[in-house]
Amino acid sequence: MPVFYIACKPKAQSYRHLFATADHVEPGLPKNVLQSTATIIAKPCTPAMSETLNIPSNASKETVYDSLITQLSALIAAETDRTAALANVTAALHEALGFFWTGFYLIKNDRLTLNVFQGPIACSRIAYGRGVCGTAWAEKRTIKVDDVDEFPGHIACSSLSRSEIVVPLVKNGKVLGVLDIDSDKPTMFDDTDREKLEKLCEIIVCTCF
Repeated sequence: MPVFYIACKPKAQSYRHLFATADHVEPGLPKNVLQSTATIIAKPCTPAMSETLNIPSNASKETVYDSLITQLSALIAAETDRTAALANVTAALHEALGFFWTGFYLIKNDRLTLNVFQGPIACSRIAYGRGVCGTAWAEKRTIKVDDVDEFPGHIACSSLSRSEIVVPLVKNGKVLGVLDIDSDKPTMFDDTDREKLEKLCEIIVCTCF
């Protein structure tokens, strides 16, 4: 199985994303391109994925995340529409890890505005600094909450939400949006969730924005 490298778009080139193997460069790509780009992932994966996720059974959460990140990296790199890419990321995370609510908010008109999601209906817009999502935006860092009732100013889009993790999408120091995930159980998110979701969000920013 070939090894595909998904790399950030170099500033001097117009390519949205790059695919290359260790001994091959796709037609039309300069051979020196990879030397000037930051490799995001270098793991065995298929060049395209359609409608199917291969999730290891009876695996640890870390293993499930690693498998998801590999497959989703290939999937979104081959997608030119941001909404389609984010929709598939949302569905994959929600299905594979059994979250209560999974979705993205993107900044529009100085508000976090609801984008693609899986789960119950949600708040349409969130102001800067408000709730867990607005705080992650303001502080430009991941916010992990074990008990949402204990978080000052928490916005209760659903009374069934008990714990939450929000990862900002940051590019060149500017927050573009957030990935928001809720659980209907308390204390569901740990450092593995934080580390893996931050890694995935870095790839999303590099590929989709």
